[in-house]
Amino acid sequence: MSLFTVLKKIAVRFAFTIICVLLFPLLLSGCTTVVQHAIIIMLPFDALLTDYIRFIYEIVTSENKPDNITQWSFSASKFKSSWRIFFKIGSKEALLESEIRAESLKTFTVNEKLVAKKSKKHRIVITILFCLLLGLLYGPLAPMIRESQFYGNIQIYTLGSYYYVEEDYKKFFQFLLPLAKQGNALAQHNLGVVYFEGRGIPKDYEKAVHWFQAAHKRGRIESTRTLATIYMSGEGVPKSCTKAIRLLEQAIEAKDTMSIALMGQMYFEGKCVKKDVYKGIALIKKASQMGNDEASFVLGICYEYGLGGIQDIRQAKNIYLDLAKKDFPKAQVSLARILFDLGGRDNDLEGFKWLNSAVELGEPDAIDLLKEIEMRSTNF
Repeated sequence: MSLFTVLKKIAVRFAFTIICVLLFPLLLSGCTTVVQHAIIIMLPFDALLTDYIRFIYEIVTSENKPDNITQWSFSASKFKSSWRIFFKIGSKEALLESEIRAESLKTFTVNEKLVAKKSKKHRIVITILFCLLLGLLYGPLAPMIRESQFYGNIQIYTLGSYYYVEEDYKKFFQFLLPLAKQGNALAQHNLGVVYFEGRGIPKDYEKAVHWFQAAHKRGRIESTRTLATIYMSGEGVPKSCTKAIRLLEQAIEAKDTMSIALMGQMYFEGKCVKKDVYKGIALIKKASQMGNDEASFVLGICYEYGLGGIQDIRQAKNIYLDLAKKDFPKAQVSLARILFDLGGRDNDLEGFKWLNSAVELGEPDAIDLLKEIEMRSTNF
């Protein structure tokens, strides 16, 4: 069986689940209670799992158990092999066997009684029992689940993200506030951003810092770094380089690459610390090696312009090229500049390719460079 056929069969099985997942934001937007959220989120899994349990039940009850093994061993062996038949994945021999078994389910005699296909009532009963079981398990755990960080994060990534993408910031704020008061660190950080930027509500730096500090105490590294930048700039709070450095060091201990890059930039510029270009570049390199694209871009600038005595145009070009392939627009513009400076038809064509890509991504520097090139061509 080809890979395409296998994927097609799996897709058919999971069709209902996929549809529900795609409709999650719309479905969840109408939910107001934890029970409603649970029903929507569990709906596709209920359907799939119920179907699978019914299938295993039919497989086990359709065959006689050999006398030399226990009922548990017999059921376990059927459960272990049932997924291949359920998804119809395997060799031709296994598929043929599964087709024969599927046919035998219709007319197989056990204890001299005909085992017909299970009626719709049987399926409905299994579904109801399964949902009742989920309800019994969920009921006592509901308060704990509702107050958990994990459940709060699910709500933020689904319904919260929906409000944010739709730019309904007032609803986004009303949605975040109760979760933040319950102690959800992600909600506290996002609420701090809302207050700091004034999205849907008036700006309030004092409340923003309050919620950033609350999230920082709960271990949200993003909030730790944000607080450091606020104390460094003194925006809304008294400027304090001591607090900024202490917070950044905590974030660096947690291996936050953006904090490492920020500390490198501070040493490079001599902001809140004694200027040390080489130490700054070393930290930026470290962040770049850990996968931080912003740090890699800064490192590319250092190589391009020889900052810190490390000029290497070829190295800068390679860094920009790697970032350009990741749709990093500023790197695409820098790469285009280098290609235009190198000259030649091939370099110009490749330069325009990356420049147009940056324009499509909405990079202002790309638009300015394109206008500059057009003016040059007009003058000539």
